[in-house]
Amino acid sequence: MELAKLLDRVPIPVKESLEEPSVKINVLLQAYISQLKLEGLSLTSDMVFITQSAGRLMRALFEIVLKQGWAQLAEKALKLCKMVGKRMWSVQTPLRQFAGIPSAILTKLEKKDLAWERYYDLSAQELGELIRAPKLGRTLYKLIHQFPKLNLAAHVLPITRSVLRVELTVTPDFQWEDKVHGYVESFWVIVEDNDGEYILHHEYFLLKKQFIDEDHTLNFTVPICEPIPPQYYIRVVSDRWLGCQTVLPVSFRHLILPEKYPPPTELLDLQPLPVTALRNPAYEALYKDFKHFNPVQTQVFTVLYNTDDNVLVAAPTGSGKTICAEFAILRNHQEGLNSLMRVVYIAPLEALAKERFRDWSKKFGLEGLGMRVVELTGESMTDLKLLDKAQIIISTPDKWDALTRRWRQRKQVQEVSLFIVDELHLIGGQGGPVLEVVVSRMRYNAAHVENKIRMVAFSTSLANAKDLGEWIGATAHGLFNFPPIVRPAPLEIHIQGVDIANFEARMQAMTKPTYTAIVQHAKNGKPALVFVPTRKHVKLTSVDLMTYSSADIRGEEPAFLLHNAKELEPFVEKVNEEMLRATLRHGVGYLHEGLSSLDQQVVMHLFKAGWIQNALSDLEASKCILIEDDIQPLNHGHISAYHYVSYTTIERFSSSLTSKTRMKGLIEIVASASEYDQLPIRPGEEEVLRKLINHQRFSFDNPKCTDPHIKANALLQAYFSRQRVGSNLALDQREVVGLAIRLLHALVDVVATSGWLSPVLLAMEVCQMVTQGMWEKDPVLLQVPHFNRELARRCQDNPGKPVDTVFEIMELDDVARRELLQMSDSQMQDVARFCNRFPNIGVDHRVVGAERLSAENDEDHVYRVRAGDDVYLEVNLERDMEGLPEVGPVNAPRFPKTKEEEYKFSLDVGETMDVDDDNNDDGGRD
Repeated sequence: MELAKLLDRVPIPVKESLEEPSVKINVLLQAYISQLKLEGLSLTSDMVFITQSAGRLMRALFEIVLKQGWAQLAEKALKLCKMVGKRMWSVQTPLRQFAGIPSAILTKLEKKDLAWERYYDLSAQELGELIRAPKLGRTLYKLIHQFPKLNLAAHVLPITRSVLRVELTVTPDFQWEDKVHGYVESFWVIVEDNDGEYILHHEYFLLKKQFIDEDHTLNFTVPICEPIPPQYYIRVVSDRWLGCQTVLPVSFRHLILPEKYPPPTELLDLQPLPVTALRNPAYEALYKDFKHFNPVQTQVFTVLYNTDDNVLVAAPTGSGKTICAEFAILRNHQEGLNSLMRVVYIAPLEALAKERFRDWSKKFGLEGLGMRVVELTGESMTDLKLLDKAQIIISTPDKWDALTRRWRQRKQVQEVSLFIVDELHLIGGQGGPVLEVVVSRMRYNAAHVENKIRMVAFSTSLANAKDLGEWIGATAHGLFNFPPIVRPAPLEIHIQGVDIANFEARMQAMTKPTYTAIVQHAKNGKPALVFVPTRKHVKLTSVDLMTYSSADIRGEEPAFLLHNAKELEPFVEKVNEEMLRATLRHGVGYLHEGLSSLDQQVVMHLFKAGWIQNALSDLEASKCILIEDDIQPLNHGHISAYHYVSYTTIERFSSSLTSKTRMKGLIEIVASASEYDQLPIRPGEEEVLRKLINHQRFSFDNPKCTDPHIKANALLQAYFSRQRVGSNLALDQREVVGLAIRLLHALVDVVATSGWLSPVLLAMEVCQMVTQGMWEKDPVLLQVPHFNRELARRCQDNPGKPVDTVFEIMELDDVARRELLQMSDSQMQDVARFCNRFPNIGVDHRVVGAERLSAENDEDHVYRVRAGDDVYLEVNLERDMEGLPEVGPVNAPRFPKTKEEEYKFSLDVGETMDVDDDNNDDGGRD
């Protein structure tokens, strides 16, 4: 009877008989979603049983339908999942998913014939009038704009006639509230065909709180068939919010597909060509390490070596394309014995150009064929001189672009007879426009000069090889586009997925499989390369691999060590980084931009990885080093190395500091250091940081609480203000403060390089603030043990004589001191111990070798010197050590490390010399 009553109350009619078990499940599930109350205990227990499994079963159904690619059914299955989870129907107002709204108001909204999208256009006042409850208008407005909403934009680019590349930009357009959204919102990105029947692509997208104000870009490919459909639909649906979806139609009305490409070049089964086919003993001597050319080289040999046709060779990496380029050079050399010969080789990357210069200087230079090989420098006058005498010119696109813009006036450019372009497929990359310009210019040049210019280009396997071949003037006879499977060394791909959301946990979980893969696939001494995302994980992964290999040692030497330890040790001894030395001894090396140049050279030499990008160009840009014939450290480089500070931090200091920098700016600059990049932002910490930021001395301009540098700034200011922070923040604060001294010392040296006295003194003052954990405006006596602000104020208000400095405390008699401080005997002993150890510094100076004009006992030192002469100044510091066996560390209980006394000098040229130390004679801070 009760089930029959429920049957009349559920919204979806059930036609089957009540005797069917499925009907009971159907009715109870609808009753659960409708939040209907049950009277009988038996039905209540049945409903609990059904609803416990309903969510899991619906999710499984959705996953199955999604993988089958059924669009409409997947949409319905996901709706059912969310309806069971939210206990509401999809036709009801989405506001039912928020707690605290009266049911009468929700019912009113559901009776309104108003689409959900229209609610975003209403103001708080209009919403109040709509439900005839003005007081609730503001609440509804807030909740509507907290409901997840995404704006979509898509850019479509055809890769081939059957594949489209889609760049989808997702922009969040709602207010994030932790109590409502937690720390992450999940969405499904689904691409449907024109009829909305089939799913062409789907992926799971996570929107994290810290990136709510940023655009998110997703790149993926989808198939397309002919005839071209009018449009596709991109649907982004929330995984847990009913009514939350955004649909973007992607029109193909103006889409132009590329032409149909011819099939790739077939690799013919030819007899390997012997080196003697060069028919020149001098040429044959260049390839004495092997006797035959590989299949790709054999097939392209005739057109490259025996003709002057333009050629495009597209083949997989490792196919021997460099030797193919050498065929063209040797042809050019052979033809140009009785005339002028000039070859230009363009490498899109600086590292590749340098590698080719080193290689061809030995092969074609004085030790080989006697040709002059040069690498352009980027300086026009120097490059013109090099171009005038060189036979092989190696350059990057930008250097050749600068040199050839006035090609009509430069005869050397018109005399180029062979133009070689390597890695032509990078024309679609970041440096592609410049590469396109130089190739087009040389083609235009060839059409307007008497000298014929042969164009030879090399690339990986291409989809549009015909287009590029026609562009460089290659006929069908000179076009080779081998498929990616054509490799002298077969390539195997093994994929292993790791389904762990947390980044650190995922990285840790990937280490053991990586070790297993190396052992399994890099046998018999084959080298292995492992790429990791950060500098931190470079070291961690290296140590883990070293640990795993040590555990599996069966012989005397580590498993990854390809040579014995005695052969390796001379190289290891040159390495500066201790951890790198340890891993190298186990056959594991690593590279990152923080390594010194020597360490990088050692690792690259040992593992033959010269193509790995290094940090030399970044270091030069930061004015830390100068690269000419050799690597020369500049002053900023010395500062970076001496203080063990990242070169990017030194660059930021140098570009941010000015002669007018004040306290607020100085703290912001220190907090912006790269050393704070990895400061963690924990889940739920943003609100704590926001409150902390609001109670600091210096305000923040639009602070982003997920920025580690903002966090470092707030923790530094809280430290100076002696504000208490939570346990996790306290650990982070110790790290921030511990790094700050090193950063400030480096900052002082950077500012001193510019000769700005005021910022130098300010930075030294901030050093004192960090050491003692107080602001520069705070009473000096706060650094004395057991002193607080109230006691310091009482000392300042002392009747008769204010006590403001440590020395004035020492000058008080015992009775007056005890009466003023009102401390216990043990506390007074701590104060006495501090005062006795407080530095009392005497400073004296003299100009060495100069005539003194003032009397010896005169406090003013006056010397006779000439303008323009070198002046040698001798400064003497004398510390009062009465009653002290040694200097000892600074009394700084708030500083997380032991701090020794340090003193810095600054000289104001022209007037007086100011000596600034960590203690001033007027009772300054240690």
